[in-house]
Amino acid sequence: MSLIRRSFMPFIKVGIAVAIIYLMVDKGLLNLHEMFSVLTARDLALCLFLVFLGLVFSSFRWLVLLSGQGFRAHIAQVFSLQLVGLFFNFVVPGGVGGDLIKGYYLVKSQDNEKFLAATSIFVDRVIGLWTMLIIVVFSGVFIMPVLLVNPKIMYIYKLMMVAGGIFSLILGVAFSKRINSSGIIQKTTSKIIYGEFLYKCYESIHSYCSNKAAIVKAVVLSFSTQVTSILFFYIVGNALGAPLDLKAYLFIVPLGFVCSSLPITPASIGIGQMVFLAIFNLYIGDKTQIGPNSVSLFQIVTFVWGLLGGGIYLFKKKYTLDTKLGL
Repeated sequence: MSLIRRSFMPFIKVGIAVAIIYLMVDKGLLNLHEMFSVLTARDLALCLFLVFLGLVFSSFRWLVLLSGQGFRAHIAQVFSLQLVGLFFNFVVPGGVGGDLIKGYYLVKSQDNEKFLAATSIFVDRVIGLWTMLIIVVFSGVFIMPVLLVNPKIMYIYKLMMVAGGIFSLILGVAFSKRINSSGIIQKTTSKIIYGEFLYKCYESIHSYCSNKAAIVKAVVLSFSTQVTSILFFYIVGNALGAPLDLKAYLFIVPLGFVCSSLPITPASIGIGQMVFLAIFNLYIGDKTQIGPNSVSLFQIVTFVWGLLGGGIYLFKKKYTLDTKLGL
């Protein structure tokens, strides 16, 4: 039964995405035709460029993390593998297909350093999520008058503050040399199931302490990636007549991505529309299609670049990185 459940779960997730999109279109909550009739060619070109720029920043972030582990790689190699992963995010049911395919080829090319290679992908994801939380928390300070008169949004903001604090604490523990040298992590993991595996994961992540510059660069690049997404929504929102300034988008966009980051559907299709519909409606205080329309366009443009990754996957025969440097 467990095997059958695992076999059917990906298709169930696709079904959920399709059902959500259908219901939103049927109820008039998602209207792509109206959006494309409003957006100019200049707007669409800017949207294409911003998504591309975000992919470049995220590729450099992963490159920095690989280099921090001692791997020699080129941005062209990393960027092509990033595009391939992006393609599989859309075509593989489940929402984590991109990371799996990236991990497969990276680990395959670095057989002697599997844990360090795979860790770079995990840390890349963690830093991306952490920076989104930080942006939400700090942007909330600048829109506090809006939050104070909106109890539901304020409640979500408080949850993000707690999540950001917990996340920061966990990262602090993971990178702390004092905690590592005390041996408390090793003692704790030795007493639990899969403790040896968990400790090996922790050691791989902690190894970045020997190259803190890599973490700092990765964080800066991650913030840059988030800025491209925020500007994307700002351009689309303005075209659709959203009564919001840039400060509002600094809060709404990363909050939406955090809330829709769980791998429930492929590339968060359907879930993203629901999340952004709810957040925009709560923030504006009225029913609007701006949220689901904006995230739908973001997914469409991202998929366009993902198709390039599909072409790379079909025609490129080798995805290996260069050999590992001595640390």
